[in-house]
Amino acid sequence: MTIHDLEQISKLYQVLMQSYEALHTHAQATKVTPALQMLVARHSAALLLVREILNRCRFDNEWPDLLADD
Repeated sequence: MTIHDLEQISKLYQVLMQSYEALHTHAQATKVTPALQMLVARHSAALLLVREILNRCRFDNEWPDLLADD
């Protein structure tokens, strides 16, 4: 994996975070259905997975934390 790959994964994380925040806001404003709960949970799990991948790559290669601002 290269630093370019890490940058691309960081962008994916940011897009997932924006999507998660929009879903979470929508869920708070509407009646929460089981399908919406599942979608929010899956986004949350995806965020955790991508964050873990970024952290492992960063520590293994001594790369900078590209998500330091979150």
